Amino acid sequence: MHPLGGLARRSFIVEKLRQDADGVLAVDAGDDLCGPPVPAGQHEIRGRLILDAMKAIGVEAWQTGEHDREANIPLQEIPGHAVVTRAGVKIGIFSRDLDAPVKVVEVAPSVEAAALRNQGAELVVALFHGNPEHVKDALIGAVGSARIDVVVASHSKLYGVLEKLGETWLVECPPQDKNVCELDLHLVGKGAERLTFLDGGQRTQMEQQVADQKRELIDLAQRAETAAPSVRDYIQQRRDTVATTIRNTQLELEKLPPLTTHSWLENVNIPLNADIPDEPHVGEMVRAYKDHVATLPPPPAKMESPEHNGFAGAKKCAECHAGAYAFWQTTKHAKAMASLVVKKSDKDPACTSCHVTGGLLTVPDVQCEACHGGAQAHSQRPTQKGLVRRAVPEGICTSCHSKAQAPDFNFAVYRAAIVGPGHGK
Repeated sequence: MHPLGGLARRSFIVEKLRQDADGVLAVDAGDDLCGPPVPAGQHEIRGRLILDAMKAIGVEAWQTGEHDREANIPLQEIPGHAVVTRAGVKIGIFSRDLDAPVKVVEVAPSVEAAALRNQGAELVVALFHGNPEHVKDALIGAVGSARIDVVVASHSKLYGVLEKLGETWLVECPPQDKNVCELDLHLVGKGAERLTFLDGGQRTQMEQQVADQKRELIDLAQRAETAAPSVRDYIQQRRDTVATTIRNTQLELEKLPPLTTHSWLENVNIPLNADIPDEPHVGEMVRAYKDHVATLPPPPAKMESPEHNGFAGAKKCAECHAGAYAFWQTTKHAKAMASLVVKKSDKDPACTSCHVTGGLLTVPDVQCEACHGGAQAHSQRPTQKGLVRRAVPEGICTSCHSKAQAPDFNFAVYRAAIVGPGHGK
């Protein structure tokens, strides 16, 4: 699912690539239009926004997935096949939902690839939505004139790692729209052999590593500005480690020869960090959507009273735990909703679920009970044990700080940022 913050940045990156490259092919392997956090009442309008934005970006082909089908918009508007020419190369594209619950009679992917080559396609790209085993099965027979040159996947769990299976290169962009996955094909020579690619190998991997780590340094510097002291020390240690690795890698790169004798490809994951500006047109589409969502009534469950759901609220906790409450007010948890206000996402239920307590807009921010459980009964019978959690398991944290949302989340380090005088110390 697209977190909307990355949508306009993605558009900016694609437009910049079009200015810099000889040819750009924009494709998608699905599950963009909707997702579990999106309330049913927003499925259609959110799906329509993302579909219109993808059209504005110029996505040539797109394989829909299960979350796209939830969006309640006409999916026939999404092209699954295309034949285009880029940089003088005719490219055939087809798509397949390998995990579709209802199977229909389809030609084998290898047959579809061969048909595209009969239409003059020199390069065949497949968009596969399916688990790794289904992707592997779909490539049976995809050799020779039935070869699929590149598979752009979803659910394959490659997450930005370039992999080769038989004669086919596989790639999948990391989830949650936090990156643009850029697969660069560098053509050397003439004739059909120029479309047989080697992995850029050690050089391109090392160059990508340096580029990624330079971006990481920028991201770490931004995060350090607002981080708690314990996390700031961890971030500084990470910055020192990354800077040393960059220097050592650059020294090794100087020893390697350039790639000039054979066509080669490289995969680059471009993080959609805050330093990347919005593309104006798509950015305005996102802003208009947020303004519209802000006028919608929230789902009834979001507005239920705290007491009805067993919550007491942090101010009630403060009556007995003044030190813990005072410390909590210094943490980012106490400003969780304010961070959404800045992004104009505080009225979007798809975003607020991790920025309120118990899923309730009536209990804003990540209050005490988000970690320790509803405390209404505890406030009434404070001497009775077992009514709240004292020790908070990691799973409570990772329900929001998931790998997709926070890939560098470290439970021990980040826990230290919310433990202080009167609260664990």
